[in-house]
Amino acid sequence: MPLKKAGRHFKGLCPFHPEKTASFMVNPERQIFHCFGCGEGGNVIGFLMKYESLEFPQALEKLAQRFGITLKKSFQDSPAHQKKKSEKELLLKINRIAARHFFDNLHEGEKGKKGRGYLEGRKINLKSAREALLGYAVPSGRELVNHLREKGISLEAAEKVGLIRKRDDQTFYDFFRDRLIFTIVSPQGEILGFSGRSLDSEVDPKYLNSADSPIYNKSESLLGFHVAKQPIRMKDQVILVEGNFDQLRLYQEGIMNTVAPLGTALTEKQVTLLKRYTSNFILIFDGDAAGQKAAMRALEVCLPLGIMPRAVTLNPSEDPDSFVMKEGAKPILDRIERAPLLLDATLEKIVEEGGDSASGKRTAVERIGHFLTLLAGDVEKSLYIQKVAHLIGLPEKIVAETTLKRSKKGSNFLPDFHEDEHRVPVVEKTLVEILISGRVPPADLLLEIRGSDFSFLLLGEAWERLRVDYEGNRAIDVGRIVTQELSEGLRKILTELAIGATEWEEKEEVFARDCIKNFHLGRYRGLLKGISREIREAERAHDLVKVRELLKQKNMLLRDINTLH
Repeated sequence: MPLKKAGRHFKGLCPFHPEKTASFMVNPERQIFHCFGCGEGGNVIGFLMKYESLEFPQALEKLAQRFGITLKKSFQDSPAHQKKKSEKELLLKINRIAARHFFDNLHEGEKGKKGRGYLEGRKINLKSAREALLGYAVPSGRELVNHLREKGISLEAAEKVGLIRKRDDQTFYDFFRDRLIFTIVSPQGEILGFSGRSLDSEVDPKYLNSADSPIYNKSESLLGFHVAKQPIRMKDQVILVEGNFDQLRLYQEGIMNTVAPLGTALTEKQVTLLKRYTSNFILIFDGDAAGQKAAMRALEVCLPLGIMPRAVTLNPSEDPDSFVMKEGAKPILDRIERAPLLLDATLEKIVEEGGDSASGKRTAVERIGHFLTLLAGDVEKSLYIQKVAHLIGLPEKIVAETTLKRSKKGSNFLPDFHEDEHRVPVVEKTLVEILISGRVPPADLLLEIRGSDFSFLLLGEAWERLRVDYEGNRAIDVGRIVTQELSEGLRKILTELAIGATEWEEKEEVFARDCIKNFHLGRYRGLLKGISREIREAERAHDLVKVRELLKQKNMLLRDINTLH
């Protein structure tokens, strides 16, 4: 990604959210990045993990290869690990060979005539087919077996990835025959498996999919994700459809941020993967009963993960493929723009179906309770209880009690406490920046101030993390800290503060000392306000002993404040 020099930093457009003004900063000295637009931050490993959707070991290994560094990991040197790694590399190689074979079949010569004719009938152009890595498996049942044998590939290994099967007489045959082949690609571009669409309406099943293998898990994979991940990130939105052709159709029409599960209902792992890129989910499932049922299952998966999906409703006879083929892209984009929250639409439908009778309302509340217990946060639960009570015409207490009975956790729906990031005390934030900058000796600051002195809890937690780092290394390195297991909020605020800390490295120490003084003054005044309140309460209760003790504390605080002035 392009970056421009900006003082001691480098600056560019953030790859993790759409923006027109650059707010993505990289600090080479501290080896960290931070986006002041979306708050994302971390070190180079964290960047690669998020940008390419990698786990930590994969990101580390990729960086090591890029810079010619040999990683010394005892587990990687073990024979068991080497064997597993070699097997994975072989299976991926076999899939690459098969993908190229299917691709060439479709796009070259007479072999692919039937497949190309099928695509033409469904108004899919060959440009889209090539970009989607579509292929064709011929009917013979032996062609891929022979091709793999010619390439010197172990047929037993090819059987492991489900490309070929073994008959009772121990001979092998092709698993995919006379089918249009969709290639399943990992976020990193590896060929994981295949999905074959029958070209004959009388042949069942309509789709044959690769079985799970050492390199493929269908519950973790999404069709089209390898080409959709960047559009998803830049649009800050993902569109989920059910079928392979639904995904391909929207892709062809320029709606690039579209993916599809592969022959399964949407899974927790798939949602977790997509959450790395966006929290804005749009569901466009088939308009029939099966499609609506799939949408409900998707809602049940999304809610506990903190995702509130929106849904586009189609007529019972329509699916995204047929709708867009007939109407074009604009009508579906308009519907996406207006798509309601699926939970809201579901609750309204349940209330409507329940009617006005007492038994109908009771049934509606019980059905609604199922969805409310799935909500990730108690704030959301509380707000939806209010909404449902209004919709159904019952007291909130009744709705809450009914929902509470369904809740396994027994949540009382009290709102969570979330600190407002826009109310971070400037002096507290600045103090942490000074500590990171080293403008005042860290040992002095850490001795004088503790994390518990901060009113903003996350800053106090950051302070104590910095203390641990300093005590262990006699130096503070935010780049080192963010490699540790941190909450997302803590990681983001640390990288933001580290970027801001560079300004303090060039300021006079006297300004830093003034900030420290103001921090103490603010803290003492806060304590003074609390003690004054306690004195008033003690006076109302005629507790003279407590009043005298509190006055003593107040006088000590006033002396401390005068000393600072």
